[in-house]
Amino acid sequence: MPGEADRRAVGPRAGWVRARRLSRRPGRSGTTGSAAGTDFWRRTAPGVNDLAFRLSGSSDIFRQPGRGPEASINFVTAHDGFTLRDLVSYEAKHNQANGEDNRDGTEDNRSWNCGVEGDTDAATVLVLRGRQIRNLLVTLLLSAGVPMLVAGDERGRTQLGNNNGYCLDDQPPGWTGRPTRSVND
Repeated sequence: MPGEADRRAVGPRAGWVRARRLSRRPGRSGTTGSAAGTDFWRRTAPGVNDLAFRLSGSSDIFRQPGRGPEASINFVTAHDGFTLRDLVSYEAKHNQANGEDNRDGTEDNRSWNCGVEGDTDAATVLVLRGRQIRNLLVTLLLSAGVPMLVAGDERGRTQLGNNNGYCLDDQPPGWTGRPTRSVND
């Protein structure tokens, strides 16, 4: 049950769980938290004003006495979802390798495949994906608060569209540690 983990969270983790939950729901003017940057670059958010407000700390949601935006952790991807490369390469999850008939993992990835699902050799798509990755990274790094990057996202790590990598028995084939064309173009 999704709300069960939220009720059990205490201490520092409680704020993170609440922020993560809120970041996946519509806010007063569109999206909140980490979803705002992703939705802006997918052109599904209300606009630049909403993005700017979210990047400056979302005080309408998170304002507490003695805590400013620097108390927040900002992220585009996390351990339990798409990698950054997969976020711009897949519209839908591809969790068949998990042995659960693709039923595991969330359907709400807030992703955009730039016109082609999965890996491609199409130069225009690779250029667009590289630009989207840079847009998302710059958005993350310019946000008020502490940025969080998942290991390998800066190098183009992929889980081949699998958004529930903990179910994989072996290391996904995309974890090579080497830069990829889609990131470095």
